[in-house]
Amino acid sequence: MSPDVIVVGAGPTGLTTALLLAHHGVACTVLERRPAPSRTPRARAVTLRTMEVLRGLGLAEEVTAAAVASERTGLPFTFARTLAEAAPARTTTMFRRGTRAEQSPCTTVMCPQDVVERILLARVAATPSIRLRRGVDVRGVDVHGDEALLHTAEGNPLPARYVVGADGASSPLRRACGPPTGPADESGATAGPAVVNTLVLFEADLTELVAECGSAIYFLDHEGVRGYLQPTAQPHRWTFNQLHEDRSPEDRSPGDREPLARTDPAAAVRGVLGADIAVRVLETTDWTMRSVVAPWFRHGPVLLAGDAAHVVSPFSGSGMNLGVQDAANLAWKLAAVLRGHAGPRLVASYEEERRPVALWNVEEDRRNVSTVRDDSGWRRWSVELPRRRTKDGLLLGYRYRSRAVLPDDDPGPPEPDYAEYVPSARPGDRAPHCWLDDHETSTIDLHRDGFALVGPDPSWAEHVAAAVAALDLPVAALPPTTGATTRARLAEVYDLSRGAVLVRPDGHVGWRCTDPPPNPAAAIATAIRTILDMAG
Repeated sequence: MSPDVIVVGAGPTGLTTALLLAHHGVACTVLERRPAPSRTPRARAVTLRTMEVLRGLGLAEEVTAAAVASERTGLPFTFARTLAEAAPARTTTMFRRGTRAEQSPCTTVMCPQDVVERILLARVAATPSIRLRRGVDVRGVDVHGDEALLHTAEGNPLPARYVVGADGASSPLRRACGPPTGPADESGATAGPAVVNTLVLFEADLTELVAECGSAIYFLDHEGVRGYLQPTAQPHRWTFNQLHEDRSPEDRSPGDREPLARTDPAAAVRGVLGADIAVRVLETTDWTMRSVVAPWFRHGPVLLAGDAAHVVSPFSGSGMNLGVQDAANLAWKLAAVLRGHAGPRLVASYEEERRPVALWNVEEDRRNVSTVRDDSGWRRWSVELPRRRTKDGLLLGYRYRSRAVLPDDDPGPPEPDYAEYVPSARPGDRAPHCWLDDHETSTIDLHRDGFALVGPDPSWAEHVAAAVAALDLPVAALPPTTGATTRARLAEVYDLSRGAVLVRPDGHVGWRCTDPPPNPAAAIATAIRTILDMAG
């Protein structure tokens, strides 16, 4: 039997998509070209919004335990000429304090991508409804009406109802569907200025050099070698990424000086360390930093997610996180359609909602890259990084607008403030976090398995029960025993007194009423049917 969903790519985006599909009751197959997981850490920042998704899968604590730093203890970033010259005075620490600590039950952590992948892979292996096949090279796809036919290097076509392309920045699926020029921004132009990098994975004992700083990232600049040093999850294993000229090896002139990290990676590392320390290079990789959004996220039954849909630089700290949010938005919609709970137009809302978010992130990322490119000594970035990493609107402030969001009479500002996040329960916004009576359960836990209705008035629990009976779909509600103090807090945070909000399975508000309608149960049922594109 052909699977309903084939996910191409076993990185964080593809694995999270598969786990969320399984969580919502849909089996899938994951195809991965690589014979084994990558050992290169790559992305590191796992933002609190991503941690909320992992919390829903029961994996947040495991990722936190494996992290090298978190906002609860501070995220230190060091700026210096060499590591030997680094000192606590040159270190910027960002703590989770004040209102930010009230925005989520989770916290941003620094956990290398290879570690995150390992945790996700372990859960995939323990999930019977997910089949992971390695060594499968997907070359292209044909779309036949509402179905897709994948073509692999082995020559065996694979049919599927839906295909999720989480196959990276050079996505063969995207290229197969067009346009042939690859990703483009909303104007159809190619990506902004590229920055070529050489990453060095190495082993060295740096214990004495980092003892006083203990940073998550060290930004170093020594005699023409400028880049950033990061610890991995393995003891004495590090990565150093050298930024160099905007030309790839094939575009360089014979007289151009090759980057030291490419010609002598051990010397490049020892130079920025500022000490004669034994360095064992494990591998080097050239890669190009770009900021770009694909011209489409959906081509019939083919949907792009993660780097296949959008690419940002490491300086945004959002690459892996954007992919996980794509998965959170898409998986419940595919599951609802495939289980017969929703009409097929629900899937179209994926592109309507996620592409604007990607465009905005790329715009922000290009500003970051512009700051970094010619910043000798990291002087500007040492000031800008703390400012940008504390823009909570980047993490939580985006608002979805689509057929799967029902607008009300109070839309609020035309656009949310992406710099400063103010919790809002307007339609399309992420439903705010608020602790329930036990101070362990959050309102974001209510929508873990489906829709949730949040209303401070106790009568809404009865209306939800009646709506569930009419729909034959699960809808969570506040426990009837919720105390008066918690209800008062909910009324304040959600800006409600007698009204309620309907929260979708991805945590975004789909419908809101400020006052109970004449028939609340019917109104809840109608809102869910409309969001799900259900007939009748």
